[in-house]
Amino acid sequence: MNQYKILVESLKLMALSYEEQREVLPDFVEDNIEEDVVSVFDNAFKLVPQLMDEEKLSYKAVGKIISCFVLMDLNISNTDLNEDAFKHNELWVRVRTLAKEALIEMNEPLTRPNIDLYFDD
Repeated sequence: MNQYKILVESLKLMALSYEEQREVLPDFVEDNIEEDVVSVFDNAFKLVPQLMDEEKLSYKAVGKIISCFVLMDLNISNTDLNEDAFKHNELWVRVRTLAKEALIEMNEPLTRPNIDLYFDD
């Protein structure tokens, strides 16, 4: 599977509003949307070093991706990962913004993610 595509699609998912995330994710993750979104990005983030070695990411894109990950991790450490916080907390809004900025730096369109890469029906 294309590792770059996995990272891009995880950023697209993270960049969506809570309502849009709820809309694109399969019904069986309905009760744990926040955990699934975080898990998808967390797993994709682990691909960043290899993609850097392959020179598939610019330094600016890497900076945005790392900032997104660190802020996500900080949010998880400092707040309960629950639906209300995930929807409305201004720090989660910032994580979504950083995900969008990373996609822009990567010259990727801000389109709906292909979640089939992560979830089988």
